[in-house]
Amino acid sequence: VTSLATGGGKFSGICAAGGKVFAAPDNSKNMLVYDPIRKQLEGIDVTSVATGKTKFKGICCGEEDIEDDTRRSVRKYSVILLRCLAGTVRFVFEDVLNAFCQLIFLIKCGPSSNSSSIPSGFEHQSSTAQRVFTCVSITVGVVLSLAGPLRDLRAMRQIRQQSKKASDDEVLEFDVDFDAREPLLEAALHQHSKEDQVQSCADAHQAKDLSHKHADACRVESSSSTALLEEGEAKVGASSAVPADLDRQRTPMEWRRSQQVTLSERSVADFLKGEDKEAKGWKEAYQSMVAAGGFFWLSMALVPVLFGRQLGSIKTIPASFLLYFVLVSGLCILVEVWVIVHTRRGLSFFLNMREHFWNAFAALSVCKRPKGAMAPTAIVLSFLGRYDTLSDIIFTAMLCHQEEINWFSIRGVVFNLPLPLHQISLIAVVFGVFVCQALPGMTLLVMGKSLPMAFKFNEFNLLLALTEHEFDNSH
Repeated sequence: VTSLATGGGKFSGICAAGGKVFAAPDNSKNMLVYDPIRKQLEGIDVTSVATGKTKFKGICCGEEDIEDDTRRSVRKYSVILLRCLAGTVRFVFEDVLNAFCQLIFLIKCGPSSNSSSIPSGFEHQSSTAQRVFTCVSITVGVVLSLAGPLRDLRAMRQIRQQSKKASDDEVLEFDVDFDAREPLLEAALHQHSKEDQVQSCADAHQAKDLSHKHADACRVESSSSTALLEEGEAKVGASSAVPADLDRQRTPMEWRRSQQVTLSERSVADFLKGEDKEAKGWKEAYQSMVAAGGFFWLSMALVPVLFGRQLGSIKTIPASFLLYFVLVSGLCILVEVWVIVHTRRGLSFFLNMREHFWNAFAALSVCKRPKGAMAPTAIVLSFLGRYDTLSDIIFTAMLCHQEEINWFSIRGVVFNLPLPLHQISLIAVVFGVFVCQALPGMTLLVMGKSLPMAFKFNEFNLLLALTEHEFDNSH
C-alpha cells in the first residue's frame, strides 16, 4: 500500500462493505479501499475532513437489510471457487488414474487381445457385461469430473467480468455529508416552538382538573377490577394443573406435533451452522447430514466385503450391486431433501422443481440454453457422482480377483507397468477416494467449515444447487 500511505501507523481499523475492504486512515491521508474480485487498490482523500495524525480510530459498517449485488457476487464467487477446488481434486487424484487403469483393462482383456502376435501366458478375456460396465465408468467419471471444474471456471470468469463492468460504471458516492454540523434553527421554527409550548401548558392544566374529578371513580373501578382479577387467577391456576400433568406424559412425537412449524429465512449453510437463532431443528438437520455422509463412505468401504466374492466367481456385474447403489444414493438424497425443506427458499426450490424442469425442457425444444432446471439436474448429478465412486471401487475389487496384469501392448509395442494393475487401481481408490475425498469431506462437514466444498466432496449436489439458487434469488 505504499502508493497510498507510507510510514508507521498508516491505518487504524478495518471493515467490509459492499464487497470491498475499507481501512480507516490514522496517519495516512487516504482511506484504503480494496476490491478482492478485481484485486484493485484505491484511496479516498480525507484531508478535507481531517488533517494531521491520529485522524480516525476504528471503522464499522452499518448492517444492511438487503444484500447488494457486489456482496452477493463475492459470496457466490467464493462458493464456486470451493466447489471448483473439490472437483479438481477429484478429477486429478481419482478419475484420471482410475480411467488409466480401466483403459488398460479394456486393451488387455478385450476381444482383440487374443489375436495379438505377441506371445503371453495371459488368457483372461473380459465378458461383455464387464466391458460395458468399464466403459460407462470411464465416461461418467471423466466427463462428470471434468465438466464440473470447467463450468465453475467459466462461472467465475463471468462474475469477474460483471464485477469489472459494474465497477467501471460505478460512481462512488457517500450518503453522509462529512462537512455537516449541528443544524441552525430558523426564527420561524423558534416562534412555532414557543406557541406549541404555551398550548401544551394549557392542555396540562386542563388535564389536571379532569384527573381530580375522575379520581374517586377510578378507585372504585380499581377495587372491583382487583377482585375480578384474583378470582380469574384462581380459576386459571386450577385449570392449568391438568394440562401440566398431560404435558409431562407426552411422547416426543406428540410434543413435536404440538410445536409451530417455522421455516428459516437464512441460507441453508447458515441454517446448518445454527446462525439462525429462531430456527428449530437445525441440530437434527446438521446431525443427519453428518450421518448421511458417514453412511455413504462406510457403504463404499464395505463394497469389497459384500460383493468381492461374487465378482471373483462370475464374469458379470451382480444385480444386487444396482439395488445396493439405489438404496444408498436414495437415502442420501432423501436426507438432502429433508434438510432443504427447513428453509423457506429451500422449500420453494423443491416445490418448484417440476416447473423448473419443464422450463428447461421448453428451452431445449427451441434450441436454447436450458436454465432453471437446477433441482432435477442436481439429483441426477448426485446419482452419477455416487455411481462414479462406487464403480471405481467395484472395478478395483474385480481386478483383485483376476489374473495379474503387468503389461499391455498397442500395435505390437509392449508397455510394462511399474506395479500390477490391481495394485495401481487400489492405490487410486484408497488415496483418491478415501484420503482426498472422504477424509476432507467428512472433516469439513463435522467442523462446519467450507460447507460448499464439503457438499461437493460428499456428493450433496442438491444442497450445492440450492446454495447457488440462494445467491441468484437473494434480492
